Amino acid sequence: MIEQFLLGTGSYEFFVRLVVAALLGLLIGTERTLGHKVAGMRTFSLIALSAALFAVIAEQVGLTSVPISSVAMANIIAPIISGIGFIGTGLIFFKHEHVNGLTTAAGLWVTAGVGMACGLGYYLLAAISSIIAIVILGIVSLFERKLIEKENGKA
Repeated sequence: MIEQFLLGTGSYEFFVRLVVAALLGLLIGTERTLGHKVAGMRTFSLIALSAALFAVIAEQVGLTSVPISSVAMANIIAPIISGIGFIGTGLIFFKHEHVNGLTTAAGLWVTAGVGMACGLGYYLLAAISSIIAIVILGIVSLFERKLIEKENGKA
C-alpha cells in the first residue's frame, strides 16, 4: 500500500496527487505564517495545488491525446515556472535600501516545484524537497539571524 502511494499508482491517483501537493505546500507555508510573512499557508498551499493540477493536466493530455514528448511536456511546464516567477516578483520590494520578500518568493517557487512533482506522481521527491525547504526556511533562518546579530555586534 505505501509503495503504491510513493510510486504513484492506485485508483484515486489524481485526488492523492492534488491533496499531497496542497498539504506539502501548507507545511512550507506554515513556516512563513509563523514568521509573520504576507504569503503564508493559504498562498503556498494554493501554489502547490495549482502546479500539481497543471502537471496532472499536462500528463493526461499526453496519455489521452497525441503521445507527448519530453520536449512538449517541458513546453507545458515552463509557463508554470514563469508564472510563479511573476507572482514572486510581486512579493519583492525595496524599502530603505533593503530588499524584502525575496525569500518568500523563492519559497513560492520551491512550492510550485513540489506541486509539479506531486502532479506527476513523484511523492517521495516532493516530500524530501518540502522537508529541505522547511529546514532552510526555519532552521537556517535562525542560524542566519545569529550570524547577523554577531556581525552587527562587532560593528
